[in-house]
Amino acid sequence: MTSSEISDLSGYTSSELSREISELSSDTSAEISDLSSLTFHTLSTEISDLSSDTSIEISVAKSLTSSEISELSSDTSAEISDLSSLTFHTLSTEISDLSSDT
Repeated sequence: MTSSEISDLSGYTSSELSREISELSSDTSAEISDLSSLTFHTLSTEISDLSSDTSIEISVAKSLTSSEISELSSDTSAEISDLSSLTFHTLSTEISDLSSDT
């Protein structure tokens, strides 16, 4: 090989390598962009789904809590009424017995 052929080959190889590197760089940038977009879309969907699920779960918990409070309130009211009635009956009996004794 002559010096001129080596120089031509070297120039061609350098030019070809630059073209290949440029092409690969462009492909890599496009792939990174696609992956970034896909990741963003996937994360957005996941966050939206989780937010919706959490909102539903909070609503269900709130409903259950309200129902339980109402039930406890009703039970407590019935127990107070029963205790009041029992106390009234006991006191009436005691007063009656004391009145009989005097």
